[in-house]
Amino acid sequence: MRILGWISRHLLITMVIVGLAIIVAAACSQQLDPPPTLSMPTPTRPSEATGGAGQTPPVLPPTPTASQPATPRATQAGVPPSSPTPTRGAQIKSLTRVDDGQRSITVEVTWVTPSHLQQLPQAELTAYPIDNNVLLHVKLDTHSVDISRYDLAQIATLRGSSGPATAPTWVGIADSGHHREGVLVFPGQGSEQWMSKEGKSELVLSGIGGVAQRTFTWEF
Repeated sequence: MRILGWISRHLLITMVIVGLAIIVAAACSQQLDPPPTLSMPTPTRPSEATGGAGQTPPVLPPTPTASQPATPRATQAGVPPSSPTPTRGAQIKSLTRVDDGQRSITVEVTWVTPSHLQQLPQAELTAYPIDNNVLLHVKLDTHSVDISRYDLAQIATLRGSSGPATAPTWVGIADSGHHREGVLVFPGQGSEQWMSKEGKSELVLSGIGGVAQRTFTWEF
């Protein structure tokens, strides 16, 4: 019995020692394992990104800057670029005729259209609608001659392809010794009707400043 007790104690001690050894070995193995490393992507060489060694990436065209304007779009083949629409001032000016200022008197005549009529005093012209009359806006300027003595209705003649128009009426806008402005009204037919029917038209002013005739011509 005494021998069995001694063997039992030694077996228990041996088992405890073995268990402690296993725990110590496990702890040591955990300390010796290297920490996990993070994998980094390998940078790609330019030659590999473009499909092989010796090849360079394509060159992109430069972006236009303020000093290098972009190339305008090409127009459609066979179609010329459209011209800008004339402004009202350009359209009115195209119907204005001015002489060369003979004998120190300058005469300017504008064939009145509906748009030009809006710029003239309406009260004086209410009795002369443009649909029934041809209206010519006349300006006379001078610095040395008295032009108030000229009767514009008596010295003005409007001629078309079919002959002279009816004698006009003078509607004054500004009358002074050195500046006169007004409208010659030729009754009988409207301005549009005259232009489409007569074509080339001439206004003749006779005897202003000693000049036999001053002629102003329009082609319609």
